Amino acid sequence: MFNTIKALIFSSIKLTFIIFVIFIFIAFIYGIVQGLRWILLIYRADRLGKLGKYCQAIPITEQAATLALQLWGESHANVATSLNNLANLYSSQGRYSEAEPLYQQAIEIHKIALPENHPSLATDLNNLANLYSSQGRYSEAEPLYQQAIEIHKIALPENHPSLATDLNN
Repeated sequence: MFNTIKALIFSSIKLTFIIFVIFIFIAFIYGIVQGLRWILLIYRADRLGKLGKYCQAIPITEQAATLALQLWGESHANVATSLNNLANLYSSQGRYSEAEPLYQQAIEIHKIALPENHPSLATDLNNLANLYSSQGRYSEAEPLYQQAIEIHKIALPENHPSLATDLNN
């Protein structure tokens, strides 16, 4: 009888372990699928934005930002990327008051989530500077342009196109 109880307990532990492994595997696959979904949303919205179809691109980008927040949390670089992309769409429509806080939020997230002189941070700074410049807020734009240039000088080769774009701005 003791051996029967021992066998039942061991079988129960094995079954629990197998269920746990299956659960972890399913969660892993789900995470991969959702990450791919985020990438596809970003890609689709980017294509629509490049075609000037902002009204179609904005809800897709909002969906990507919501998904990124759910998947990775509020201080992840993909959340910042989503917010920056949404701000770009708003800015392209002249909706500066909606774009500005999103650029600022993307900058703050990238400062936390990425290494100190990461090119994505320079891109965010440059985008916010472009917004300020388009509004005639040159005194606010200039230091952001300078920060973007400094980051790109450190992070990229001297003949990189992003550095040339920064210097042109």
